[in-house]
This record gives sequence, C-alpha cells and structure tokens, in this order.
Amino acid sequence: MLHREYQILEKRLQHNNGTGARHTAKRLPVELLYYEEYCRIDEAFCREKQIQGWSRKEKEALMRGETELLPKLAKKVFSKKD
Repeated sequence: MLHREYQILEKRLQHNNGTGARHTAKRLPVELLYYEEYCRIDEAFCREKQIQGWSRKEKEALMRGETELLPKLAKKVFSKKD
C-alpha cells in the first residue's frame, strides 16, 4: 500500500520534470510541503477544493502545522465604510 501512495505523490509532483499544469511549470522547481491521506478520491478532491479556497495565510499556517491558528485566520474582517 505504501508503494502505491508514494506513486500517487510522485505523480502530483510531475511538474518538476516539465509535465503538468502550465501555471506550475512556470514556477519550477516545486516542493511538497504538506499532504493528507484519504481512502477515497472524492474525499481528497473535496478537501483539495476546500483548501484552494483558503487565504494564503491559512495555507501557510497549515503547511507549518499551526492548525490552531486556522479558526482565527478563517474569520473575515469587515471594515466600516464612511
């Protein structure tokens, strides 16, 4: 099972060999900083889409393992307009 998981992660890092999304190919090399494991692909896809909607600060906190900061970072700050 571990071998298959490694293959999946390697495929996600295909950008470093020049294949994959153009957006990422322009920003080489890429480095894996964080990943989660799921038994079902639909659960992984939902989580990926959730994280894609997060702010940069939320993503950086997740990569650093500072998950306790996520609730505070997720709150929107509204400013009163004059």
